[in-house]
Amino acid sequence: MNKNLKLLVVILTVAFIVSLSFIGCKATTAETTAAAETTAAETTAAETTAAETTAAEAKEITIGWVCWDYTNEIWGSIKTGLEELCAERGWKFIPTTTDNDATKQNDAFENFITMGVDGILVSVIDGQAVSEVTLKAKAAGIPVVSLFVPYPEVDAFSDLNNITQGELSGKAIAKWMNENYSDATDADPVEWLILNLPEVAIVEQRITIIKDTVEKEAKVPFKIVATQGAMLVEDGQNATEAVLQTNPNLNIIYAVHPDSAIGAVNALKAKGISKEQTQVFLTGITEPILKMMVDKDYIVHTTEYGGGLEMAIPAVEVMEKILNGEPYEVENYIEQNDVWQETAAEAYERFFGNK
Repeated sequence: MNKNLKLLVVILTVAFIVSLSFIGCKATTAETTAAAETTAAETTAAETTAAETTAAEAKEITIGWVCWDYTNEIWGSIKTGLEELCAERGWKFIPTTTDNDATKQNDAFENFITMGVDGILVSVIDGQAVSEVTLKAKAAGIPVVSLFVPYPEVDAFSDLNNITQGELSGKAIAKWMNENYSDATDADPVEWLILNLPEVAIVEQRITIIKDTVEKEAKVPFKIVATQGAMLVEDGQNATEAVLQTNPNLNIIYAVHPDSAIGAVNALKAKGISKEQTQVFLTGITEPILKMMVDKDYIVHTTEYGGGLEMAIPAVEVMEKILNGEPYEVENYIEQNDVWQETAAEAYERFFGNK
């Protein structure tokens, strides 16, 4: 083989080796680039998922409350309780008071639907007045939970067990009459007045339970001389004064609302009726009511179902379960207990002692 041929072979061999090396480098570079691109894509996807998760976690839950009137004490305390519970959960809470006006209640619902709130709590006297707009809210994906006075269209409710409440009050009235009016006769029975809320069906049912329980438990003759609708202080005072004009020997007054009970006491004082002659029973507690009981100021018994916070808890807890997609109970009841004059100081300390 001549020198020129050998040189050509060497050149071709070197060129082949270099070519293989280049191809190998190119393949490695392509693999590295592809791997880097895959890693970058995975990283971007992970970052996107994390961002979406963070955004979801950061979304503020907004709860609206349609209340018939939170300017009175008992509903004002519930409002404070709701504010505290929502703040604990990081929820935005928007309360609306509607002066027990059906038009304002419907407008409040419509406003919350337009705002796109996450849930609506409702406390109204007449649930049927907001039944259609409640269904509209639910159709928009907004759960509705009733806090007292439930009605069929809500998803769930928290309330007092009407039977328990009626029986507690009825047994207390019968016990008091048996122990303090043992000399009552058919000709001179124990006379009592009922201050109710005739427009609220569930309250009317409670009154029936109270009457039935007293009939069963009482060992002395009694007579219901009048039943008057009264919710506000002035209502209770006016109704009691009117009944005293025809029944000056009135012995027992039962009031379904703390404010009307205070009005009844005001009327008794204005008419000069002694605490020994007439005593007041009611449902529910407020700070003035417990103070009056501690001072033995006409009111001898009530039933308590907690302060504003305790009353608000069941409704908020069931709303939380609904929002989290967890199983929940439609019917949620608040625990109730007797409070007599003898235990009023303890109840006051429990519910209002930190003020």
